[in-house]
Amino acid sequence: MDINSDNSQSKLNRISFFINKNKKKILISTILIILLCLSLIFFQINNNRKNILLSEKFMNAQIYLSTDKKIKALNIYEELIKSKNEFYSNMALNMIIENDLEKDSSIVLNYFEIVESITKDNKQKDLINFKKALYLIEISKAGEGKKILQKLSDKESDLKFMIDEILEE
Repeated sequence: MDINSDNSQSKLNRISFFINKNKKKILISTILIILLCLSLIFFQINNNRKNILLSEKFMNAQIYLSTDKKIKALNIYEELIKSKNEFYSNMALNMIIENDLEKDSSIVLNYFEIVESITKDNKQKDLINFKKALYLIEISKAGEGKKILQKLSDKESDLKFMIDEILEE
């Protein structure tokens, strides 16, 4: 039993010596870890706030659209696209196209580029390109639209069945 108490006393002495020798390093490391954790929490809270604000803007645009205030709705949808939020930018673009809010096709094509640039998921990018191709076909740029569809078909996209049907027409 005496050997165990000497052994544990020796361990305590080594730990105490290590702590005393590296006090500054331990203190700085602890402070850095705490600051990192606080920064991550702040970043997450900030992102949640931004998402809530964007969702409120999207809902306001929906209300404007339903009350025939299309210009106000378009302005909010444009703002959402420029916010470069992957979800709300895509939704705003869909609403602009579905409700034919923007008459200038070059602006709509620019919106497609913005949304495509922020999209990370390949399936989602394929879907955006598919919508872009359909939009191009709709605005009488069938050649460009069919090129995009052909690229998607060659890529073996999940949308291949629908794409091949469109290309056959």
